[in-house]
Amino acid sequence: MPNDSLPPARPVFGNAEYRQLWEAIPDAVMVIDQDRFIRHANAAVQALVGYTAAELTGEPLSRIVPDEQLQSLAATLGNYLQTGERRLDWRGTRACLRHRDGHVFPVEVSFGEVRLGDQRLFATVLRDITERERSERWQAALSEISDAAHAATDL
Repeated sequence: MPNDSLPPARPVFGNAEYRQLWEAIPDAVMVIDQDRFIRHANAAVQALVGYTAAELTGEPLSRIVPDEQLQSLAATLGNYLQTGERRLDWRGTRACLRHRDGHVFPVEVSFGEVRLGDQRLFATVLRDITERERSERWQAALSEISDAAHAATDL
């Protein structure tokens, strides 16, 4: 039974409410077009890559994606656009970004796709995973030391 006390649903894309929601998302979010240009970015992108959303909007992904990953991305996206085959886990895959200051760092990227007429847009959520990877390496090193210590006591 619908709640009659609620106002009717109305689209919010492009209006002030949508903008507030977009900017409130704590993760960096960008919309990329099929030609690998950044169409939109939220404010959290600046903390991640050092560029404001305004500086990135309209720019090619090459502004923040390292050259060695750009070729792979182009091939993967091109294949997807032609075949529909997803070669990446769209729920979260590892990639690298280049910060404005030049350092390259690992991120987890999640994708979603929207078709608007003949345009295909990809929403990307980006999370810095530098600390996660550092912790995983530390845990692996500790496990290796522990295994070696146990092996030595078995002698």
